[in-house]
Amino acid sequence: AAGCWAAAASSLDGAALASDDGVGAEMLMTFAECLEEGDAAGLALRAAAGECVALVHEARVGLGADDDDVGNTTQRRYQRGSWDGSDWEGHVDELRLRISELSVGSDWE
Repeated sequence: AAGCWAAAASSLDGAALASDDGVGAEMLMTFAECLEEGDAAGLALRAAAGECVALVHEARVGLGADDDDVGNTTQRRYQRGSWDGSDWEGHVDELRLRISELSVGSDWE
């Protein structure tokens, strides 16, 4: 199901997917729950959920990329699409931590 969600979500523009009230941002906690699945079947679910999180994050980073009103190129690069200060900042931090934990875990054997 997460793979189907990612396929459908890829047809949305960045704002519809990753703005504070976007469908992707709303799904972040569901993806976080999927990343907790620990059995063998959960491996595929975790992988699909991780891909969905990456899709939402990539869309978020792209928000404001064409905004020329924001300082120089470096400022535009680091200010656009940040989760900092958003309602989702804490959730995204938790997701980053979980993904980091999974990346060093031995579940992939």
